[in-house]
Parts: sequence; structure tokens; C-alpha cells
Amino acid sequence: MIDHAKKMIFIHIPKNAGESMEVYLGGYRNKKKLWGIDKGVVLQHLKACELQKKIGDQMFDNYFKFTFVRNPFSKCLSEYFWEKTHFNESLNFKDWVKLKLGDLINQSENNIIMRQKHNLEQYKFIYDKLDNCLVDFIGRFENLQQDFDFVCDKIGIPKQQLPHVNKSKHKHYTEYYDDQTREIVAEKYAKDIEYFGYKFGE
Repeated sequence: MIDHAKKMIFIHIPKNAGESMEVYLGGYRNKKKLWGIDKGVVLQHLKACELQKKIGDQMFDNYFKFTFVRNPFSKCLSEYFWEKTHFNESLNFKDWVKLKLGDLINQSENNIIMRQKHNLEQYKFIYDKLDNCLVDFIGRFENLQQDFDFVCDKIGIPKQQLPHVNKSKHKHYTEYYDDQTREIVAEKYAKDIEYFGYKFGE
């Protein structure tokens, strides 16, 4: 999402409360997503490096850029329930991790992109190939309101309690894992765990 008036860029990583933030920041009108800088292009879920190429270095460098990340173990469970709701997923969580997410370990990034980037590692949204971070602020889903308040102050808008859009209902994520599924997620998202300091059980 880009707001030229506020000189703001939001890198929307899936299942990190991004819909809630876009609603408040004006990324939707009449319940429809706004189109991007080119007609027919939606900026939602673009990586920072992709957006940088679209708008150019000068604008990208001069705008405040932010994103939100989430514990990968929690995020995977949220993805699973999202698929159950939107695609009538019939697998249980453990089989879904083994059969779907486990397969992604050996897939190319292009194949992952074809799945709407929902299972792409979070760090790939905000780091370039030289391992440079392309955003100015990384908020955390686990500290959502406080970190979003910081963003509001930064771009000069009133603070407001975020609505929770697309919230899934389930128990704490730790109750859904066994040793095998925990190992698969830890392997797939090893860099997310390293870069953002997450661990199982938080």
C-alpha cells in the first residue's frame, strides 16, 4: 500500500493483521481494495524490492516504509485456518503442514509466489538479495497495537484501536503441533526465526 499524501509505504505480509491496518489507513473504499500505481495492479503482498522497482529509488527512499512480522509457528496455524475458510481445506493441521508446507521446502520461490505468497518466508518481503533491510520499521503482530501506534505517530495520523479483520478462532498455536510439524516449520522458516528472534512457545 502507498499513500503519497502521507509519504508512506506499507509492506503487507499475509496473516499479520495487514487487512486491519489497510482498512484504517484507507487502503479500501466501499469494501474494495484500491488499485495500485498502474491500472489493474494491486500492491497488496508485494515484496519491498518489487515495489521499489515499480516506483523508483527516489520515491521509495523518501517514503516511510513499514511492515509487521509474526511468530512463524503462529502464522502457519493462521494460514491453515484461512485456507479452511476460503478454500474448504479438508486436511487436519498436522497433515496440512506435512503435505503442503513440507513440500515447499524443496520448491522454487516462483512456485511459492503462485500460491499468493501466503507461505513465503517473511524476511523475503523486506530484505533484498544482499541481505539489506528495505524498510524503516518492523512491527510485531504480538505487539500489534503499540507498534501500530508508533506508525500512526510517525505518519501523523490519530491513534485508533485497530479492528480485527479476518481473525480466525482457535486455541493457542502450541496445542496443534507435534514434533514432526514443529521441525518442518522450524526448517522452512529458519531465517524468520533467526532474523526476528522468535521461538516456539511464545
